[in-house]
Amino acid sequence: DNSNPIDIMMVRINVANLSNATGRRVEAFDQRDIVMKAFEQMEFDDSSYNISKKLHLHSALGSLNHNLGFYEEAKTHIQQEIQIHRHINSEDLTIFRGNVTLADVLLALKDFDGAEKLLIQSREALKVQNYQNTTDYVDCLCHLAKCIHQRGDFCQAEKILHEAREISEDISPISMPTAHVYNVLAALYTSMDRHDDVVTWLSKKIHIERQLCATSWTLAESYKFLADDMLQREKPEIALKFCRKCLEIQRQNNPKSHLLSETLLKMSKITMSLPKDPLKNNMAIAKSYIDEQLQLARQLGKSGADLVLKGLMVLGDILNESEKHEEAENVFNEAVNLSEKVEGSDEDNRDLALEKLAEFYFGCKKFEKSRECYESVISRRVKNGSGPELLWLPLYRSGYCLWRLDKNLEIAYADLLDGLNRIVAVPNHDKVYHGRFCALVVDLELKLKKDADLILRYAEGAMKEFEESKIDYEFYTLAVYAAVISYCLKDDLSRARDAIKKLDFYFKFEGKDDPLAYRYYFAKYHIENISGAQQDALEHCMKAKYIITKLDIERFESGEIYFPVAIDQILNNQLDEGISNVQRSLDLYEKFDRHDAYIACLSETVQVLKLQSQPYLITDLAIQMHQYIEQHDFEIQDDFIDPIKAVIEEECQVYLVTKDDEKLSQLKKRVHEK
Repeated sequence: DNSNPIDIMMVRINVANLSNATGRRVEAFDQRDIVMKAFEQMEFDDSSYNISKKLHLHSALGSLNHNLGFYEEAKTHIQQEIQIHRHINSEDLTIFRGNVTLADVLLALKDFDGAEKLLIQSREALKVQNYQNTTDYVDCLCHLAKCIHQRGDFCQAEKILHEAREISEDISPISMPTAHVYNVLAALYTSMDRHDDVVTWLSKKIHIERQLCATSWTLAESYKFLADDMLQREKPEIALKFCRKCLEIQRQNNPKSHLLSETLLKMSKITMSLPKDPLKNNMAIAKSYIDEQLQLARQLGKSGADLVLKGLMVLGDILNESEKHEEAENVFNEAVNLSEKVEGSDEDNRDLALEKLAEFYFGCKKFEKSRECYESVISRRVKNGSGPELLWLPLYRSGYCLWRLDKNLEIAYADLLDGLNRIVAVPNHDKVYHGRFCALVVDLELKLKKDADLILRYAEGAMKEFEESKIDYEFYTLAVYAAVISYCLKDDLSRARDAIKKLDFYFKFEGKDDPLAYRYYFAKYHIENISGAQQDALEHCMKAKYIITKLDIERFESGEIYFPVAIDQILNNQLDEGISNVQRSLDLYEKFDRHDAYIACLSETVQVLKLQSQPYLITDLAIQMHQYIEQHDFEIQDDFIDPIKAVIEEECQVYLVTKDDEKLSQLKKRVHEK
């Protein structure tokens, strides 16, 4: 109780470092918080005693914050330490060590230029002072190699590391500095996909650690590293064995460590990915790991909050795979809420939690909710300046949701065009998704009545993409359909028939029960309709209608399929059936806010009813049109005017013939107001 406050702080820092070194990070975080608050309240005079104590505190706090991942705070304290060393003319070697530690912090902050400059300066200065055969020089080389490794120059990094290895082995082959060089070499070879070399150097590292009776935490880390390497080689069963070794060591020595929680998390993910085994319930085993992981992570306090967040996302996946969708939704929502509260949680984890929820809703076909989540993910990533590799998939899913809902098609079109431009900017991008983008874009261009040449260009691009990789029939059908419609608009029936042949085999055999068969038959309807083979066209349209009726497919294009059947029925005096199918088309157009299609459908039906001498049905439909316009209060576009005029003229003619002056007067008033 009567000790100097600085001495008490130093004791706490030592306790924190020891706790961290043995994997008890929650204790380390608690001690660090106490020390940081105490340090902020301290005042130092310029006496040599206080300068010395201040130097030791900056050094210790820099090291502690560095070890615990508080890199900005570490940078500040290490810079202060170096400044004091220079002020009191400390020996060069002490300043070199400070510079190397500062460079490591800059690496963690992704300041590669600053780190490399410091390390090269330190290496050259150590050479001048004849320190080439020291562990300090080896440490400097290791850090320089890590920096060059992260820049992507693997060959240069390898050359520097083997220089460090030879020096360290000459100094002491069985030592922790040598083990550290082996670890850095293994990390480099992981990036180079030289997996045999990874195992070689990690095995040598483990041999040294066992010889020196190294801490259990260090040994466990080596086994975790081996597990990661086996995962990269797609050998999950072997990775699990190394994870179990790591788990065994941690349970014996550090039953409440972050590494133990991380290992359980990894084991749960690996177990989920294993092939289904009738003798094992992999999902139940994965859930037992994640339940233990979450229980442990919650005991770690705020230092374990990110681990809780990661555990919740894995638990949500397990529940979703086990078809416990309600529980999964609750867990994913809990993860999203936690991600907003976790102090210091990185943006990737926050976005990932929201993206997991969006993905869950997408899989459950809850497209409204999925779209909301993806919209937030896109907004945050654009704000954070994320690259195309992080944006193309959320943009695709967002646009797809609106496309499936048949709503806000202009927004869907903008999202998908944006995503298409971003995916092509990603090196070696996914060809199948590129084709899907093109197919959705062209389908929306067709619905939004974009330029015919533009539609054809995207349609042909999508077909080519699928034909060169793997055909995804859902999207391939969209592309072929759009191409057929475009060729028909250009009266190019030869190319239209060639395009539809690409789908003949699939829909006649393998895909005969595919819901998208209605598109196939409706494309054939357009071809035969343009060619003048009206009976063949009608037969194809009837097949398309049968599919959408049987499967209760309610989309905008379903209205287009009902309409030709309805017109044929009216012309053949099947008025009740015909008007019923016209009404189905109108209901679908209204549902999807397609005012242009609604007005055109009414106008064309009125012209057919005129041929059939059905004045009362004409006036019924005309009144329905007026009511629709009044209820929806949409802007009358230029291309709406002629169809509306045509309906009004026929309505007016009926009132003149029947001498219904009252209704004629009401019609004049409506026309005048609009």
